[in-house]
Amino acid sequence: MHFSKTFVALLCTVFATVQANPVKRQSFNAEATYYDPDGGFGACGTQLQNSDFAVALSEDTWESITVDYNGASVTVTVEDLCPGCSGDNIGLVEAAMAALDANYVNDGIIPVTWFFD
Repeated sequence: MHFSKTFVALLCTVFATVQANPVKRQSFNAEATYYDPDGGFGACGTQLQNSDFAVALSEDTWESITVDYNGASVTVTVEDLCPGCSGDNIGLVEAAMAALDANYVNDGIIPVTWFFD
């Protein structure tokens, strides 16, 4: 099969254009609360401690995420299901919540922005 120089040049231009457009990271503005797993098992079967940097999400989101709040940032592993979380809201394990907000016990729920890593 013989390709013309014009076709090959056009094909290269298309591939270069596709590669030049990076995927934009999607972030979510949501609420975060904390919970104490106290050695219980998360939905993935992993035993969770209060000192873990882990997060529970709604059932349709499972990966590692980064959470930003008031200039602080933590990266947490999705290890549990948060049946009480609506939409894009999340439930952080206590250690992760404390790293974001020293006053987390009194604040309870804080507005955060999070994104998949």
